[in-house]
Amino acid sequence: MTSTSNIQQWLMLDTQIEKLTEQLNILKKQQEKIEPEIINSIQQPIIIDKYKISIGRESHYTYVSFTFLEEHLSKIIKDQSKVREIIQYIKNARQKKTRLILKRSVVLPK
Repeated sequence: MTSTSNIQQWLMLDTQIEKLTEQLNILKKQQEKIEPEIINSIQQPIIIDKYKISIGRESHYTYVSFTFLEEHLSKIIKDQSKVREIIQYIKNARQKKTRLILKRSVVLPK
């Protein structure tokens, strides 16, 4: 049987993670807000304290969804039944990992 202290510790950790995630999101938004101004103002790398600040390029790809796959496979495979068969094969071939987790919710007084 799990001790009450373990559950209390888990709740405390979960609460801390939630608060830190909120703080991290706020910090990221602040950083993203001032980043364009900095990018526009520097022409070459700048060294501040022990850090070198330079402009780099970062690329992100959009998520490859089944709708995306179906849409683009349809452009090269004219037989729609083959496209659906391929999509179904991909769906069935995915690995699924399942594990038990703890969930927290607020219990309202009656």
